[in-house]
Amino acid sequence: MTLDDAKTALEKNGYQSGNLAYTTDCVGATADDATPCPGDEGKIVRTEPEANKDVKPGEAVTLYVHRAEPPK
Repeated sequence: MTLDDAKTALEKNGYQSGNLAYTTDCVGATADDATPCPGDEGKIVRTEPEANKDVKPGEAVTLYVHRAEPPK
């Protein structure tokens, strides 16, 4: 899911987009994965709280976006 799609989905369901963090983690990656994932550029790789966890309406969700290189 792209950042814009995630923000839209959160707002549509009564939540807020909280902090935004960039990471080199890949979608569905585990700690043992070390392969690059160019197809994940700009996609949401995880959230805090995690997906499908109880979040009260109006609460913010932190979005982690895959980026091959950290922003400068």
